[in-house]
Amino acid sequence: MRLAEWAAVVSAVVAVISMFGSGIGWWRSRKAARTSAHYAQRSVDASEKSAQAQETQARLATEQVAEAESKPWKVEPIPGSDNCRLINTTAKPKYGVRVEGPAVRRPTVGIVDGNSFAELDTMLSFGGTSKSVTITWHLAQDLTDNQGVQHTHLPIG
Repeated sequence: MRLAEWAAVVSAVVAVISMFGSGIGWWRSRKAARTSAHYAQRSVDASEKSAQAQETQARLATEQVAEAESKPWKVEPIPGSDNCRLINTTAKPKYGVRVEGPAVRRPTVGIVDGNSFAELDTMLSFGGTSKSVTITWHLAQDLTDNQGVQHTHLPIG
């Protein structure tokens, strides 16, 4: 074989090797693209799950606060007194607070700070007097929001 023929054979072999290498490169790039797309989708799915979890936590927290704010009052006796403590069991202050019922002498309480109490002027020792009371309040200091209402009973004196 002559030099020109050897050169042609070598060129052909190099061309085949080059095509084979290009095919492998193409195959690897497609595999890498599929792998990359797979991991990108997993990342999107994880982000969506995280966002859903945060939304759920926020919703649950809001529901817990709403539940606590729907019945924020506890009434306890004051030892040695006819009066009671009206206890605000939540962190939010309440405005325009009123406690009305047959055993309550002065229904207007006014403001009760969060996690605080006010003394109620009651007649616990009077027998036969109904101990049921209705407590009303506002969360807005200017009293423009919807009034909250809770029905309960004074402790037996």
